[in-house]
Amino acid sequence: MDWRCALVGGLMGVFVGCAPVTLSDVPSSARAGDPDSRVFAGLIVSLRPASSVMVVSKDEGSGRDVYPNFIYVKYDDATRFLLDDQPATLTDIEQYMRVKVDGHMRDGQMFAEIANFSSTPTSKANER
Repeated sequence: MDWRCALVGGLMGVFVGCAPVTLSDVPSSARAGDPDSRVFAGLIVSLRPASSVMVVSKDEGSGRDVYPNFIYVKYDDATRFLLDDQPATLTDIEQYMRVKVDGHMRDGQMFAEIANFSSTPTSKANER
């Protein structure tokens, strides 16, 4: 199995083959001097409404050394959810959608201010 293209869904006890996310990290230009500002892209692995947490898989490393890094992102009433740059709700979000998260670190946890999901499926064709 090619682990660079596998997303381990240990939380659900399944393996899901997928292509690496191609969205790149983009620094938040509005807060370039803010050390608590965070912007990254990945795949949504899990939404946990009871604890207001989403788990995002972000590839780390490069080439043959790519591995998934699971990031726990908190959200609250101030978080804006978008789907293809349009307002959305949690019911519009599906597992393994690509997402770009823009937020801040607070008390050692990542809090999303904007979570912009993409309805375009991730595939090998999207990498090229």
